[in-house]
Amino acid sequence: MGLFTVVLTLISLPATVIINRCIITPYALPTRPTLANAKLSLRLILTPDEYAKPWTLYIAPGLMASVGIHAVWVTIVARGVKWMLVSHDENGESVLDSSSKGTS
Repeated sequence: MGLFTVVLTLISLPATVIINRCIITPYALPTRPTLANAKLSLRLILTPDEYAKPWTLYIAPGLMASVGIHAVWVTIVARGVKWMLVSHDENGESVLDSSSKGTS
């Protein structure tokens, strides 16, 4: 659970910044999916400092905490929903897990 949450946070943090800035930018971003258009779009929505040093997106105040809390919440809720939906035997083990142990 921990590794998944960390990877989810590291991927979703810059994606959150880029998506939000694409939505609120006053510029008309190019729509053709080419590498040149992607670079142009990033130049328009990121500051020159962020474009030159993309790791500065990770030090935005409060953003890492909010995205991390969201990732932990999603992970806990997903695990809880899986536990509620999957049948369990009398020992509390998942029927799916116990059935795979018996087949060798």
